[in-house]
Order: sequence, then structure tokens, then C-alpha cells
Amino acid sequence: TLLEIADAIVAADDLRPLYKYIVVNDGWQAAQRANGSLIADSARFPGGIPALVSEIHKRGLKLGISTDRGSITCAGLPGSGGFEVQDAMRLIAKILHTICLHLRRLYLCRQVLVS
Repeated sequence: TLLEIADAIVAADDLRPLYKYIVVNDGWQAAQRANGSLIADSARFPGGIPALVSEIHKRGLKLGISTDRGSITCAGLPGSGGFEVQDAMRLIAKILHTICLHLRRLYLCRQVLVS
């Protein structure tokens, strides 16, 4: 799993300085959009992306996530074609919201998300 990979990186003294990010390129999406939005595959990510971000941050790493510019990813899952801005804003909001909760500065972060 991604968390096992993160744990291995953190545990390996020779690898830790080389890695700052765990990046999910494809396969994190559910097979269908929910209300027009990409959502995480609940079987692979039961807590969703915010929970994954939180766990990765606890290990001192950062999470990168991407989607496909086309309508379907290489894995045959929904891409962002036609939904680029919506998907980007949703992912940014979820990740920033998680960071804000993690830092316990939700009020300040909400102001940033709204402006």
C-alpha cells in the first residue's frame, strides 16, 4: 500500500533524504463520478484522499495526486476531460482542508479557500 511505501522510505535512512513526495498518478479514482466530481475509490482509500494526506503528512512526507486530461485515464477510470477546473478546485480544497485540520488552523484556511 502507499502507507507501507511511505513507512519504508521513512525507515530507510539512506532513502529518506531523497524523497519528499508520494505521488499517486492513476488508480485512485472510483469507477464513476459522484455528482459530477471525481472521488476516491472507497475500497482502496476508505477514508478518502484527506485521510491519505493526513497519514502521509504524519510520516513527514507530502502527497502528490494527478488525474488525466482526457475523459478516461490509462487505467480506464474517469479523467478530468471537460472537468479540469472543477476537479482541480475540488482536489485542492480537499487537500488544503486536510492540511488545515492537521494544523488546527481551519478558520484561516477557510478564508484562503473562499478568497
